[in-house]
Amino acid sequence: MKKILLLFFLLHPVAGTFSQSKIQLTVNDLQTGIDFRTNTPLKGREIGFGIPVYRLHLLPDESFAIMLREKKPGKQMWTMKGNLLVFDPASGQPRWQKKFKYAQSQLLLDGNVMLQQRGNKLERINTDNGLPLWTSKGIAFKVFPELDRALCYNFQDGGFKVMQGIDLENGRSVWHRYVPGTYGWQDLQMLDDETALIKSSGLHLVRITDGEGWSVDRVSHSEKVDMKRVGLAVLTGVALGAASGAMSGGAYYAYGIPYGGNSYMNLFLDICSNPVFNKDTVFFAAKNKISCHSLDGKTIWSTDLNEKQTSKSHLFREGGVLYMINTGYAMKYGSPARFGTPFIAAFDAATGRQLFMKVWDERKSYFTDYMIQDRDLYLLYRDKLEVHEFSPDGLTQKNRIEMPDGNEMHSFVSDDLFAKKDSACLQLSLDREHYYIRSEAGDILKFNNDFVLVEKVDKSILYQNYFENADFRFVGNEKETFVVDKIGNLPVARCEIPVYASRFGTKFYYRKSNLNIAEMDMRPFMSVFGRPE
Repeated sequence: MKKILLLFFLLHPVAGTFSQSKIQLTVNDLQTGIDFRTNTPLKGREIGFGIPVYRLHLLPDESFAIMLREKKPGKQMWTMKGNLLVFDPASGQPRWQKKFKYAQSQLLLDGNVMLQQRGNKLERINTDNGLPLWTSKGIAFKVFPELDRALCYNFQDGGFKVMQGIDLENGRSVWHRYVPGTYGWQDLQMLDDETALIKSSGLHLVRITDGEGWSVDRVSHSEKVDMKRVGLAVLTGVALGAASGAMSGGAYYAYGIPYGGNSYMNLFLDICSNPVFNKDTVFFAAKNKISCHSLDGKTIWSTDLNEKQTSKSHLFREGGVLYMINTGYAMKYGSPARFGTPFIAAFDAATGRQLFMKVWDERKSYFTDYMIQDRDLYLLYRDKLEVHEFSPDGLTQKNRIEMPDGNEMHSFVSDDLFAKKDSACLQLSLDREHYYIRSEAGDILKFNNDFVLVEKVDKSILYQNYFENADFRFVGNEKETFVVDKIGNLPVARCEIPVYASRFGTKFYYRKSNLNIAEMDMRPFMSVFGRPE
């Protein structure tokens, strides 16, 4: 009887389900900004569904998948109830809808692929009608619609040590190979249209279509006993032996961390570097080694590192020298935590021979960021800044500046940050008279060339460059966007598009404060498309 009822609900006409649901479709015109060149309004439309919009994903056919999620009355907390639907903006009508239980499922959306994840069960949903195309076993980490593949791990077939390539047409595994995912992926970088370099307990080159490639295994994590938790357990009469070794906790996906861990252990992750490419070679550092490899997987050289010192690190190459900035922290519960010892080292890029190493004794502090200008290396701590001249022979300290009390430093500002001053929008990193540093509180601090604090920059004038084409730059914050002419850096339009808006072609979509969708066509400024969103 249950199967008959399920079949009835799946085949029931979509229009009927809408008429009985809480969804109340509304479409209203909006005036969202002004074109300064013609002094004419910029218009869009607002689309509401009677239930708050939780997530929006644009599909290749110019419709979009919408996840609706209910909120508790009078509160800002999301409930576990909602709906999933595909909406056609051209007709102004939903194509289909179905209930979605957030406590049991996750949705992975990429291109025209919609995957519903429930534990180790993976299901592809047809975006045309909402019905299942296939059901398979596995946890999807990454989807490649253009290659018809998903990279997955199956609890029942290899766990998080064996990665599988799933055919998106039928859900079947077409290849499998060793690529560890127990501690999550740190990064995935595409080397060409079908070849990925995955950073996960080492480096793993994978051809997405057939799984061919190579692996360099490295240790990039560490477990340490949390003595505070152990002490608390002893005081409360919990037997340590009964609790140790238990694997618990659920996985979360994409570049997530499926490892639940021992309740008495602290897990430190990302004890490795960025890969650095030079012609047909790649350099990489992890907890116990720094090494150089050819792009066909052969090890050219490998040099041991002190495991008690290494942490998250950054590599860069200058001429024939490979420099390593060991930060003195690793990632713990998604945030930086002190780990290892800060040091700077240099290696011969051709042989791996260590040229020098300077170790800092300050284990209570770590490098939060660095910047290179000519031969000067700027090392940023949470409470100070050091400037060193670097060469293959070593470091020479040129300056050391204590940061103002009450401000913990996070990073130097990126090239995407702009400030609106006297009508012009100026890139902060091009200001030759000042340095700008972001604090851990999110403030932008302005320093002169002697690193004396000038002021805390007013957040209301700060904007991030999030899209550009040949003629215009879109700089925005959480409330608005200015379209800026690249030649004079002067705004030519203002609109209510936030910096996190999604773009499809010439149209921008974003969630309004009332949790409806706003659609804005910026065609007058989009004659030439620039970088994707």
